[in-house]
Amino acid sequence: MRVLTVAILVVLALVVALVGLNWAAMTAPVGLSVGPTTLELPLGLTLLVLMSVLVALVAAYAVYLQGSALMEARRMSKEMLASRDLADKAEASRFTELRHFLEQLEARQRTVIEQASNSLAASVGELEDKVERALGVPRG
Repeated sequence: MRVLTVAILVVLALVVALVGLNWAAMTAPVGLSVGPTTLELPLGLTLLVLMSVLVALVAAYAVYLQGSALMEARRMSKEMLASRDLADKAEASRFTELRHFLEQLEARQRTVIEQASNSLAASVGELEDKVERALGVPRG
């Protein structure tokens, strides 16, 4: 158990022992002033009940705060997962777009190489014709 839990249990046991040992004093009626009137009530028991109600309210508030924190953590976790999924989809979309761009680039590069090759072959053919004419080599 945690240290705080042990401390709370020790204090609770001390309060129960104190009340048990002093029960006669706890239940002895005294005149309590409640606003405009005075009531004959046991002071010790009245204070014990009021403190018990206060402790119950503080415990309920602590449970409420812990529940709120858990709900907030769950909501943030769901939002984080949704954001991660969105980022993953965006990244996949970028990869698909990049692949398509590279394919187009490759096709253009092939076209340029083919055109350069054809142009080079034509130029070489013209040079061969000029050299053959200059040398007087018969065509054949």
